[in-house]
Amino acid sequence: MTHLSLKIKRLRELRNNSQDYLALCLNISQQTYSRLERGSGKLTIERLQKIAEVLEFDLAQLISLPLQAFDNGIPETSSQDVVRPSFKINSKTEVKLAKIEQEIHQIKLQLPLLFSVSTGGASTTNNVDLVG
Repeated sequence: MTHLSLKIKRLRELRNNSQDYLALCLNISQQTYSRLERGSGKLTIERLQKIAEVLEFDLAQLISLPLQAFDNGIPETSSQDVVRPSFKINSKTEVKLAKIEQEIHQIKLQLPLLFSVSTGGASTTNNVDLVG
């Protein structure tokens, strides 16, 4: 297990997130995510960025801070401009929310195509913000 994978695991646990939730956010299986935390999976910079985003922690700090910085909770150097909920969500709800967020994202990606098809490819100018 690498120091980086240990820091990711500790931070995930400190944030009370399940491996299932992180796997869903990364669009990978729980088994693949588990391998990342064990240090036996392929950890690309893109995956690292997404993990840091989901865990609401700066990537540079995640990489540079020593492992011991995570021993007494989340280090004070974490991003302060992220709004964190003041309530706890159980892992089943986390998974459902992540699935809904993923579906919303897919719908937003399909909207321009749907409007193009429905207008016969004609360019229409509607002052409507579809992607918010």
